[in-house]
Amino acid sequence: MAYVHCHSCGWSQDDFYTRRYNPATKIWDSIKWLWKPRTIEFEEWIIRDMAKYTHVLVVHKKGKVFTWNWLIVEIIKDIKLAVKQHWWSWKSFKKDTNKACPLCDSKNLDID
Repeated sequence: MAYVHCHSCGWSQDDFYTRRYNPATKIWDSIKWLWKPRTIEFEEWIIRDMAKYTHVLVVHKKGKVFTWNWLIVEIIKDIKLAVKQHWWSWKSFKKDTNKACPLCDSKNLDID
């Protein structure tokens, strides 16, 4: 997998999507992983960053989060990433004749 990012302003997008890696498969994987009710443990900074990015209240105690709460966070995160995706596939990136950052219009893009 690879993602595009801009060296001028720091913009980046999620990895290119494929038949096996796309918003629907990511959400389905989260559902399979988090559907069973239990608590899971994360570092405090991960919880803080995900809550800030998704604007979802994450109820936790000493880094332990209920799975259904985290499932909502994961789904919102995947939707937000899909909305800001500029090039959905490697093929669409290659076909684009005017490859420029959607944020600052710089041509200083890189693929990692």
